[in-house]
Amino acid sequence: MESRDAEAKMEPVKATSLEEVLKAAMERKGNVPAQFWASERLQHGLQLSDDALTLSHSSPAATSTECSVQARWPLTLMNGVGYYEIDVLHCSSPGSSVMVGLANKGFSTLRHPSGRKQCVGYLSAGKVTRYEETIPYGSRYGSGDRIGCGFCKRTREVWFTKNGRYLGDAVAYPELGLDQVYPMVTVEQAAITGVFEPSRFKWCATDFINDERKFIIKAVLEAPLPTRDVTAEMVASYLLFHGYSKTFHQFLKAYPIENGRVLLNRLARKPRGYSEDGEEEEGDDEPMQCDSPGVDSLPRSVPELVQYSRLELRSAVIASIMDGKVREAARLIEEEVPDLVGQLRPVLVSQVFVESLRNDDLEAAMAAIAQPECNTPDGPHPAVANVVGLLAYADPSTSPLAHLLTDSQRRHVADTVNAAILEHLKVQPESIVESMIKHITTIPVLAKERFCPGVSF
Repeated sequence: MESRDAEAKMEPVKATSLEEVLKAAMERKGNVPAQFWASERLQHGLQLSDDALTLSHSSPAATSTECSVQARWPLTLMNGVGYYEIDVLHCSSPGSSVMVGLANKGFSTLRHPSGRKQCVGYLSAGKVTRYEETIPYGSRYGSGDRIGCGFCKRTREVWFTKNGRYLGDAVAYPELGLDQVYPMVTVEQAAITGVFEPSRFKWCATDFINDERKFIIKAVLEAPLPTRDVTAEMVASYLLFHGYSKTFHQFLKAYPIENGRVLLNRLARKPRGYSEDGEEEEGDDEPMQCDSPGVDSLPRSVPELVQYSRLELRSAVIASIMDGKVREAARLIEEEVPDLVGQLRPVLVSQVFVESLRNDDLEAAMAAIAQPECNTPDGPHPAVANVVGLLAYADPSTSPLAHLLTDSQRRHVADTVNAAILEHLKVQPESIVESMIKHITTIPVLAKERFCPGVSF
C-alpha cells in the first residue's frame, strides 16, 4: 500500500535547485528532509517528486537510457557504518532496470556507472557492478521490493539487503570512501523512493554498528600511553605536532625537557595497535626508518626532533595558510618537500579559489580551478568539488556554504597540509594529549556498556 500511494503522488519535477527543494519541503511538512536526491542535471525523461525523494524514469523504448542520481548529502555514518534503503515502486516492464549503490563525492552521473571506478551498485538483474566487472550477487528484484545498501568506512566494504534480509558476501571496494560516500541510484523505465530514516528501515544495522564500535574502543585502549608524569612532554608534543614553533620554544625555556624519552618514543616510533583487517600488531621495538630527504637517522634529542619533524617549515606553511597566503605556502612546500606537491596541490588550489572569492576576485578563482590537476576522469577532485559550490550563490557569504569563507576553513586546510608533511616524514600523526583525550572519553563509555547493559547512551 505504501508503494502504491507513493506512486500515485508522483508529479513532474518541480524543484530544479537546492533552494526550491528546501522551500517545497518547508511548505509541505514544516521541516527539511534529512536526505533527498539531488535535483541538478535531471535528464533523459527522469522526474523527481516535489519532496525530492521519489524518482521516476520513462521515455520511448527506442530512446531509453539509464539515468543516475546521487543523494544531496553524504551517507550518514555511525561508528563508521552507514546504511540506507529504497522502495522499488515500479520495475517490471520489459527494459526496466534499477541499480542501488554508493559513489564517491564528485562522481559524474552523466554516464552509466557500470564498470566505472569510485562506484559500486546492486543491479535489479541480481548482479553487482564494480570496477570493470559485473558479478552475480543476491537475487533479482523488482516492483514492491525494499533494497538496502550498507557501507563500512574502515574496511571499505559494501553490502546489500532485500526486504529486510542480509544478502551476505560484502563487496570490498578500496576506492570507495577515501572521501565521503553518497547514496546513488540508476533507473530505466522504473520508479523508486529513497528511505533514509532509520526508524523505517526493514533491516537493522545495529549489529554492524556495535561491532565497529567495539573495534574502535579496543584500538583506542590499546594505543600506547605514558606510564609516568610527563605533563611537559605532553604539552610539548601537542605544540610540536601542530606547528606552534614560537610557543614550543618558549615552553621549552620555561619547562626544560632533559631527555625527552616519551616525546621521542611517541613521535618517532610506530605505535602498537591494530591493522585494517582487525589483526593485532605488536608494534616496532626499533625506531621507524625514515627515507625523507635530508634525514639520515632518527632524532636522539629534542633539538634533533625539532629538525627531524621540520617544525619551522610546518610553522611557516601553517602561518601562510592562516594569513590567506596560500601560494606562499605552496612555494615553501615545493622548495622543501617537492615529493608532496602532487598530493597537496588540489587541496591548496581549492583554498586559492576560496581566498580569491573572499577577495571578490572571481576571475582569479576561476583560473585556479581550471588547472588540470583539479579534475579527474570522473569529475572535479574532491577537494575542489567541496568548495566550487560557492559559485552557485550570488552572495556566498550568506549561503549555506559560508563556513568555507571563514578562518575555520583555513585551519582545516592548514591541519591537512601539516598532517601530510608529518606523514611524509613518518612521524606519528597524533600527539600524546590527543591520545589521552581519546582514552578519557572512551573509558566512561566502555564502563557504561559493561556495567549498565541495555542503557542508552
